[in-house]
Amino acid sequence: MSPSLTYTPAYLGLFASLLLAVCCNAYLDIGYGGFAVETLLWGGLFGLTLWCGWSQQGKASEQSRTWQKVVMWLGLFLFATLFLYMWGMPRAGIYLLVFLQASNNCVTTTRRQLYLGLLAALVMAIFASSHYRADWTMLFYLVPFVIAVVFTLAAE
Repeated sequence: MSPSLTYTPAYLGLFASLLLAVCCNAYLDIGYGGFAVETLLWGGLFGLTLWCGWSQQGKASEQSRTWQKVVMWLGLFLFATLFLYMWGMPRAGIYLLVFLQASNNCVTTTRRQLYLGLLAALVMAIFASSHYRADWTMLFYLVPFVIAVVFTLAAE
């Protein structure tokens, strides 16, 4: 059994890591003018779901599992109705991963789940940095991302 996760800076580091990884992906469409709105929406979703996970204090409750299911079904609905048509399959799959991670944040109460969240953030950042629209200015998001991941691992 993985030890309980109750240390607040670990949750803050996971939030920063996930948000910066999403910023890397939102950066790919920065020319369309929706970067700030997209970042705020994802930040709000991550903040709400990580607060739900943090408030459990190491033991997942039935309420958090309900939140997890609601966020998961919302993500699947948006994937099928919006993301596939807006971005196509590779990018839509990444945003589905983002929603699945957000749903997992609701029950993030152990170190194993924290590591899974950091792994999902790493996959998102690697995908964005390997995209053909990525250039050197993405380093303004990738360098803080690496710092946030190291901070999270050190805080944990």
